[in-house]
Amino acid sequence: MIKKDLKNNQGFALVLSIILLLAMSLVGGALIVISSGDHKANNASADYQQTFYVAESGLLEGEKYVINTYKGPYNTSSNTRANGEHLNLFPVSDESTVGNLVTTKANNPVTGERLPDISACFESFVDIEKSKFRFAILKKNDPSKDPDIPVKYKKKFYDHIDGDKILDKSGVSGDDKTREKRLLENYYFVYFVTRAEDKVRYVVTGNSVSQSSGSLGAGSAKLGYEYTVHACGFNEEDGGLIVPLISTIILPED
Repeated sequence: MIKKDLKNNQGFALVLSIILLLAMSLVGGALIVISSGDHKANNASADYQQTFYVAESGLLEGEKYVINTYKGPYNTSSNTRANGEHLNLFPVSDESTVGNLVTTKANNPVTGERLPDISACFESFVDIEKSKFRFAILKKNDPSKDPDIPVKYKKKFYDHIDGDKILDKSGVSGDDKTREKRLLENYYFVYFVTRAEDKVRYVVTGNSVSQSSGSLGAGSAKLGYEYTVHACGFNEEDGGLIVPLISTIILPED
């Protein structure tokens, strides 16, 4: 009788051990899955944040182009600017014309750079109406001869920040440097610019410029043109991640 009970206890202990082993395996597996999911989420968040910073770089470059055109070329001898101007708009706006301007790859008449197809970025802004959208026109060397070219630009982020110099100064070398360079080369930004056709009213406070609401008329502090810079950051490695951003600036009419 005692031997029989002992065998029963041994059998029960074996079954209990197997059950506990299975339970621990399930818990361990679940922890691995959760940890893996957290790791992927963290990587996705980091990729998005980096792409966001790249998009911000595109915004800044677009704003710089608008402002530098308005202020005019800088004369290093006299430390002055002259012959500034506002960017003009394409006279026609319809879906076919805008679609062609989005994809055209004509050369920049000033720099000679090849203009990009910005379809992926343009289509990221779902609120743009092609039938009403009007591109700003690139500054020309010879207004009487140069064709109208839209203000749009694309650049590798690695080249924009002078990646080779940065990596050299960072002390990274060997395989680590190669890996960092490969990762950074996946990022690039695109920007394009439009301008409101009608002048807007704005109020100057200190060194900042802020737009006030209301129609034009008596009592307006100043009149100016409102520019909108659209920019996108891209990460080619992460399934074509795109982060679109918009910036609005107002510059005096003269």
